[in-house]
Amino acid sequence: MQFKANVLGVVHSIHAFYPLLRAGPTKQIVVIASEVGTAAFTRAAGLADGATYGMSKAASLLTVTKYALKLAPEGFTVVNLSPGLVDTSGTAAVGEGPDPAEHARMGLIVGHFASMGQKAVMQTPAQSVKLQLEAIDGLTKEQNGLMLSPTAEVCLPGMTAAVQG
Repeated sequence: MQFKANVLGVVHSIHAFYPLLRAGPTKQIVVIASEVGTAAFTRAAGLADGATYGMSKAASLLTVTKYALKLAPEGFTVVNLSPGLVDTSGTAAVGEGPDPAEHARMGLIVGHFASMGQKAVMQTPAQSVKLQLEAIDGLTKEQNGLMLSPTAEVCLPGMTAAVQG
């Protein structure tokens, strides 16, 4: 299921919207990414669990890189964009309240990264979306094919902060 969503979903979405994007003035494709898809981050964070998610995100990263190279001659900028660490514990199904266990788990993740000297700030969905939109508005051709992180929580080779803050 994760491969279908994170890889095939990206491919099908790009193919579905490509004719419209090609005809339009803004030639940008932004795919939501995760540092968990990189070997460097996985090693640094000591993340042995979540293999299928990490592998699907790694495949998505490579998919975006391939599209970036293929579509660059047409003037497209294609990037991976990490939303950062977002507290989604309050986004339970309609009629349900926030999930305290999920919120506590997110807090443990922040603590884990802090213990490794990594900057990790848990954002609300609104904060994350605001930073992502700023990153998208500021995209440049030089960023084509990169993995961007508006919060610059993680600095990896080949990764750049989309918004300096």
